[in-house]
Amino acid sequence: MNRSDVCASSRRAAAIAVLALLSLVPAAGARQATPVAAPAVPAWTQFAVDGLVARTISDGACPDIEIDGAAVPMTQRAAPDANFATAVCEAPIPEGAMSASISGQALHLLPKSFTRVAIVGDTGCRIAPDWVQDCADPEQWPLAEISRQIAAWQPDVILHVGDYVYREAACPVGNAGCAGSPFGDTSATWDADFFGPMGSSLAAAPWIFLRGNHENCDREGMGWFRYLDPGAMPLTCQPFTEPFKLPVDGINVIIMDTAAVGDVKTTPELNSEFARQFAKVAEMTTPGSWLLTHKPVAGGILRLNKAEHYVSYATVREAVDNTLPDGIQVVISGHIHLAEAVLFEADSGRPAQIIAGHGGTLLDPGETATFSGELLENPEVDAGLIGASYGWMTLVPEGDRLTATAIAVDGGQLFRVYLPYPAATE
Repeated sequence: MNRSDVCASSRRAAAIAVLALLSLVPAAGARQATPVAAPAVPAWTQFAVDGLVARTISDGACPDIEIDGAAVPMTQRAAPDANFATAVCEAPIPEGAMSASISGQALHLLPKSFTRVAIVGDTGCRIAPDWVQDCADPEQWPLAEISRQIAAWQPDVILHVGDYVYREAACPVGNAGCAGSPFGDTSATWDADFFGPMGSSLAAAPWIFLRGNHENCDREGMGWFRYLDPGAMPLTCQPFTEPFKLPVDGINVIIMDTAAVGDVKTTPELNSEFARQFAKVAEMTTPGSWLLTHKPVAGGILRLNKAEHYVSYATVREAVDNTLPDGIQVVISGHIHLAEAVLFEADSGRPAQIIAGHGGTLLDPGETATFSGELLENPEVDAGLIGASYGWMTLVPEGDRLTATAIAVDGGQLFRVYLPYPAATE
């Protein structure tokens, strides 16, 4: 397929999508910086419900954090237990703080503007009864290289769209690609699947972490709450958490936990819970809002019966009739193990859907291509773009538009989508 231009539309203004099939074009605006070395002890900053916080993992007592030259004690978020050998420590970062460090490791605080956003998701190495990924082969599991690329790009913020741990079963006997791998919801598994390979980018920028279905309570839920959940540490794993919003550089960003949303089956309990949560999201929504959530609630593209089809999610269909609150301009998600952009017809009232689920775990079947609504058997879809290769995504404001670029792990572009920007008003 040759390079092609696809005209599409979002809820509020025209959006243009450009497809480039693994072209050797470097990531837009790359700063060509030296990659950040992975720290000996994981330490990072992240957006939480009440503002920016710093967290670290400790083998002993919690260290001090140095904020603007003054030592401040960190508090223990989670103590070691039978499954987690280390403690997790945290401290709030006061608004207006200029510098912070933990054990001599500098941390990134709030930037003056959010002009470079890196997105990655669905990142762990898959070891399950029906799938075994070669975790020792960087071509089969390239997360460490993706992390180095993100750090070298020097983003202002990094968004992880969920699903961190995929080592859910013992490595089959005789398989050299995962021999000796830990599995299950333990500190060793989180180190192997996330903190180790992502170490080079962990302190490169503040993070926004989303909860994926791999962080549900029957999977790696307690690890999620220990390490990454933006709220207070609960006593037990919680199946649902409340949406909240972040005013980020003039854009109203809404975070929603859809880890429990049913893909093809739902229940009255799920329908009731998410009808309530979408009502809360509607109260938070202002024109031009972004909705960040693991499952692509505006829909996605999957290969079914050897052809690509538009898919929606059972709980979203039954809870809110596939209708998202008016004012949401774009939904950013993961869950589908591909890079995707789904753009809808202007009269559909549907926001654009960006999916960055190609961060390292086994890819879903698909091909790098552009699909019309007719091919996807949905007249509301203007165009669907797929990048079927490992990598990550960037969001860069450029004048009056926001450019979303899907990057392949070899540095080439999978596709590029332009959306209106800025459009938010508080």
